[in-house]
Amino acid sequence: MNATTTGPNHDREHRDHPYPGLRAFTRTEDDVFFGREREAADLRSLWLANRLTVLFGQSGVGKSSLLNAGVIPGLPGEVDLLPVGRLAPAPISAPVSGHGDNPFTFALLSMWSPRSGAERLRSTTLAEFFGGRSPLLDEFGEPMTILAAIDQFEELFTASPQLWRHRDAFIADLSAALTATPQLRVLVSMREDALASLLPYESRLSPPPRRRMGMRALAPAQALRAVVEPLRSTDRSFAPGCAEKLVDEMRTVHALGPDQPEPFLDEHIEPVQLQIVCSALWDALPEDVRVITVAHVREYGDVDQTLSAFYAGAVADVARRFDVSERELRSWIERTFITELNTRGTAYEGAGEVGGMRIEIARALRDLHLLRVEHRLRARWYELQHDRLIAAIQQDNRGTEWEPEQDASMYLRAAQRAMVAGEFRDSMAWSRRAADEAVHAGDRRDQAEAEFLLGQAAAMLGEEAASDLHHTRAIELFEVLRDEPAVVRTTTGWGDVLLAKGRPDRSLELYEAAVRRAPSDQAALEGLANVLWRLGQLRAATDVYERILAESPGDVSALGARGQLMAELQQPQRAITDLERALAQSPDPDRLPDLRSARALALAQLGRHPEAASELQAAIDADPRSARTYLRGGRTTMLQGEFGQARRLLELRRQVGGQELYPYEADTAADLERRLSPAGP
Repeated sequence: MNATTTGPNHDREHRDHPYPGLRAFTRTEDDVFFGREREAADLRSLWLANRLTVLFGQSGVGKSSLLNAGVIPGLPGEVDLLPVGRLAPAPISAPVSGHGDNPFTFALLSMWSPRSGAERLRSTTLAEFFGGRSPLLDEFGEPMTILAAIDQFEELFTASPQLWRHRDAFIADLSAALTATPQLRVLVSMREDALASLLPYESRLSPPPRRRMGMRALAPAQALRAVVEPLRSTDRSFAPGCAEKLVDEMRTVHALGPDQPEPFLDEHIEPVQLQIVCSALWDALPEDVRVITVAHVREYGDVDQTLSAFYAGAVADVARRFDVSERELRSWIERTFITELNTRGTAYEGAGEVGGMRIEIARALRDLHLLRVEHRLRARWYELQHDRLIAAIQQDNRGTEWEPEQDASMYLRAAQRAMVAGEFRDSMAWSRRAADEAVHAGDRRDQAEAEFLLGQAAAMLGEEAASDLHHTRAIELFEVLRDEPAVVRTTTGWGDVLLAKGRPDRSLELYEAAVRRAPSDQAALEGLANVLWRLGQLRAATDVYERILAESPGDVSALGARGQLMAELQQPQRAITDLERALAQSPDPDRLPDLRSARALALAQLGRHPEAASELQAAIDADPRSARTYLRGGRTTMLQGEFGQARRLLELRRQVGGQELYPYEADTAADLERRLSPAGP
């Protein structure tokens, strides 16, 4: 291996703790890293064979441990191995000094070349770095394969907003390095919830071959090896059947509702939770214990108690860091992430909050592996890391003064979860129970919320008369309460479901009514702009987005929408300005094809045809079944004079279907096809 790196240290000092707990395994701990032998061999082979390899998995699944203690120690001797890099080391020694300096490149080079001076690294690109290195030669005089790994690659997409403008330049820099250095092999490791942000860049980042590898939680046999094998380097061991008992305890999920009254064994074990429990057991054992028995596990390694302590520590840490009361935080976690049926609940990540709590608090709990994030229903949703935490959280919360409420709000949350899951009949059933409970308790606010949810579910089921009745009741109740914002929210939500069911004319009336009541309400304005756009009233829609951005200049949804409209209205420079600002803010991955196809159209309108072609390909890569992308692609290639390609793209638009197109877009497509017919250009 490269002499500038440190290989595995097999002359280790005596290790008195075989389990790392919450932290990742290091490169000197490969002798206590077990259970991932297959994944390590597979990832090692992929890294050696491909220009770009992407390792992805949930937070806490063990990606860093796999790389450091599983993959790297088993690499062959004749490779040029760089230290594992990061894109956001802290602290960076000095601010970026000029437009030519890229903070992501500097952060990476400061770890790949730690002996180089900071000033020299600031002015060095990745391509220059690799081009200026003296190659290591194998026994035949050939350059060795260069292996470079970037851990926590999601930092490219989650960095502070002032760094977003450097993202595209970093991708281009890394791509240039891969193109100019044939022997370079790059491995990036990232959280699964950030993978969608990488996909539009993947083809631009590296030429083939490139591969992805997903990493999952441990199967029972893997978990058993992770528990038992590390003790071989100590003077302790597990009694027969004891480790199996511990693993089964980790897999046991207790009563998840009326249809599952008995505990059952899950198929997987979260690695971070396994290490937390094993580390706590090891620390609690008396010093004279040499054989760990089931009695020791029961006394010192109770899984629920250990996970409860883990939960309590995470709550205390986050409460202290963000100046929020533990009582409030515990209440939010249980009512948001545990349903009344003792299943995991989910919470949507909004512009600044998750389930009513500040977004930075939810992200801190994610980083501590209490919560996880997934892309579902075209959004980011938070949930508990594992079902096994449910009983632990409830056990620890019962030891505090806080108790969860047992009223209509419990049924309202069940109705909300059923609604977002598309289970509209169940949502109506829960909403009726909430309404009955609220009437019994004389709680008009909960009654109004229940009527609103009944109206939403009825609309999605096509029961328009019932929907009108329940929405009207909700508005009347909120008016009695003199809650004008709730009236506006209900009216806007009514418009939303009607629009989703293909009733734009009716939804337009409701959005206009909501905006009359609250001229600056962002949700009402966004609904109004969206329906105007759908109806083909592009200039009117643009005017509404202008109003939104006057109040919230950084609103990524409004920026992206206005940028697309500017491209449609043939104002390319304004379009590009808005679209680049929106793309820099890591928008919803489902919107990326629309943003990139609009940017391609705007670039073509400016005559920047090579850039337009590249951006169009990125849009197609992001979603090969987007009819809107192919429509805009046809318009883009027509501007480039490539009429045959335009016909092909419009034909692809037909093949994937046109359900997503607005009526005016379908008319545009038909007009383009007529112009491109054999009698046309």
